[in-house]
Amino acid sequence: MMENKEVRKIAIRAPDLIPEQIATFGAIRYLKSQYPEAFIEVICTAGMRNIFDYQVDVDKLHEIEQSKDSVLGVFPWIHNNNNLFGFDTFIDFHGGAAAATMGIALKTARRVAYSTSMTKPMLTHFIKAEEKSEFLDSAYLKLCSLVTESEYPQSIHAQESKPSEKENVQLQALGDYIFLGIRASEWGRHKDIWSKIIDDLDEISFVVFLEQDLESLEALEYLRSKKSERFFLIEKSFARTDLLFMNSSKGIITDSLLYGNLASFQKIKSVVLAFDLHDYPSYETYTPRPDIIVTRNNSVSVHINDEGAKVDITDSETADLIVKVFHL
Repeated sequence: MMENKEVRKIAIRAPDLIPEQIATFGAIRYLKSQYPEAFIEVICTAGMRNIFDYQVDVDKLHEIEQSKDSVLGVFPWIHNNNNLFGFDTFIDFHGGAAAATMGIALKTARRVAYSTSMTKPMLTHFIKAEEKSEFLDSAYLKLCSLVTESEYPQSIHAQESKPSEKENVQLQALGDYIFLGIRASEWGRHKDIWSKIIDDLDEISFVVFLEQDLESLEALEYLRSKKSERFFLIEKSFARTDLLFMNSSKGIITDSLLYGNLASFQKIKSVVLAFDLHDYPSYETYTPRPDIIVTRNNSVSVHINDEGAKVDITDSETADLIVKVFHL
């Protein structure tokens, strides 16, 4: 492993899509565990949804405008950014020539990435792009192992945020509950499914987070109408709040890319309503894997369990499946 004193400040170029961003979380946790005194800063694309507030090991987040994210554009962007200095290590999880150039512009001693014929000359440590694992979490961990010069862990999870004494009292007052993460943009597709789940599990306590990726008064009004002692609605959430409620729950039911992909890294059992399975790639080092319910035409169609087995399912069977998965 490189001496801790040599790895003091790490810059990471993040990928753009939420599942890929969450796939980097384990690699960032690994780096922090190996270099606990190092600062880790993440560079994201501005205008994309960046969810690194949910990774407690990240010390600072920077955003680069798409118009400046080019081989020539990164040099003046870094030169004019007073907050980007003193990095000794650059790790590219994004890919492409512009990202590889960023390591040179930052003047880092170590520049790490999956290489192509174009980017290889710009890197000090690399793995050929064609050798990249299909499991992105493992692929990013393998890059980090070039820095640590050690085997990366086969299983890795989030460093859990501890609630304050006041927060702990409030969480305990809720008793046992299921975390519902409902995505506003999916409401039109899933509203009938959500309504049946909530009605059929009327003896279960829910803490509900509406991810308002678009304004949906219909979803908000419905959820407000269900508020009761067993149905606690969070209308405005923050990363820390989300994580505290997620980690204290018996499990998660969601149609959100954020919560659905984050659950396994947080080591939480989940049931995901998914229209597009590509939104929920398999992670090799995060467990437990989610149970996925494939949805079509505002109805459920197929259940894929945490081992990958598939079976047809109907709307009337969904509640029983949830009870079984979470041992309710």
